[in-house]
Amino acid sequence: MAALLLLTVVSLIVLGLVLGSTQINALSQDKREALHVALAIVEAYRKLSAEDLDDEIQTSPACASAPDPTPGWHVPPEPRLNGIPDRLLSRYNICVKLEPYRNNTDAPLYNLAVRVKGPMGEVTHEALVGGRR
Repeated sequence: MAALLLLTVVSLIVLGLVLGSTQINALSQDKREALHVALAIVEAYRKLSAEDLDDEIQTSPACASAPDPTPGWHVPPEPRLNGIPDRLLSRYNICVKLEPYRNNTDAPLYNLAVRVKGPMGEVTHEALVGGRR
């Protein structure tokens, strides 16, 4: 009887480890994909001039799934999403926030925050963009 109880306990521990490992792998895969999406969006924004970035701040729609209630989070327009597979776009909620960055040049920089939220968590990535006219 004790051997059967010990075998059951060991089996449950092994099963828990296997299932936990599967969840960790799924979580890390989700985070990896979300980071790739965020980096692709940052690269798309790096190609824009300061004027284009300023226009985008003023014309983009608000993001319904913004991470905080402060204004400024918006949905990136379609051209910024080019090159990202449709399966990833349908899986993740994407919000971006552009804020002027303090500098003394005639070609302003912007702080870009990209938030990609998926079924297993979210990734936020920040970068400086702009700086050219």
